[in-house]
Amino acid sequence: MHVCALCDPGSLVRTVGGGPGAPALRFPEVLQGPKGRAQGGAAVAALGCVAQRNSAAPGAPLRRITGRLQRPVPLNAPLDASVA
Repeated sequence: MHVCALCDPGSLVRTVGGGPGAPALRFPEVLQGPKGRAQGGAAVAALGCVAQRNSAAPGAPLRRITGRLQRPVPLNAPLDASVA
């Protein structure tokens, strides 16, 4: 099973929570980029965690993640995530 700093329950930067199928995202203040917003790189990396958890081949390495943020990502707000 995939575990990294963004989804490890003991991590100060834990972002990904919830269970397999629909993990919720919540970006802590330690991942602040612009005032009141999450760092864009952390937001895209968190999608990698979601992809790993929902992969047809769990544990297989991700080869590439491409992300484009349409609007700023808020801090400390629950966000839904899905991978298509």
